[in-house]
Amino acid sequence: ITGTPAEYVLSYNPLVDFSYGQKINVTIDAYDLADPVNVMPQHAYSFIIEQSEITFTEDLSQVKAYPNPYKGNSFSGIIFNFLTEGSKIKIYTLSGQLVKEIDVGAEGRVFWDVKNEDGKEIASGIYIYVIVDEKGNKKSGKIAIIK
Repeated sequence: ITGTPAEYVLSYNPLVDFSYGQKINVTIDAYDLADPVNVMPQHAYSFIIEQSEITFTEDLSQVKAYPNPYKGNSFSGIIFNFLTEGSKIKIYTLSGQLVKEIDVGAEGRVFWDVKNEDGKEIASGIYIYVIVDEKGNKKSGKIAIIK
């Protein structure tokens, strides 16, 4: 391959967002800008996105909810991370109707399957989450659901 580094471009625009535990397959097809074009051998890579163990945090200031926006069929749900011990998550519609209530389990994160209290999938839209812990700390945010 000839040319300066400024002439080489590598772009990657995934069709979906990545999530923890997901296997990612990447295939690289490369060629240069010469005339005639020099084609490089194809390279394929696979990896799994892993997350280190998450424990409880002291407050709710670092709470993350992802993927956000949630795109249906891409993932199986939303993860709330960096929670405090004894937290409770309530998810509401924009009109204030309670959709789901989740008690935080034995670690500092929790998984929501994007279903309501009756086990039915929720509709596309914007939802509000409110997290309150045993100390009275509170954190709220929005989640976009796209199906």
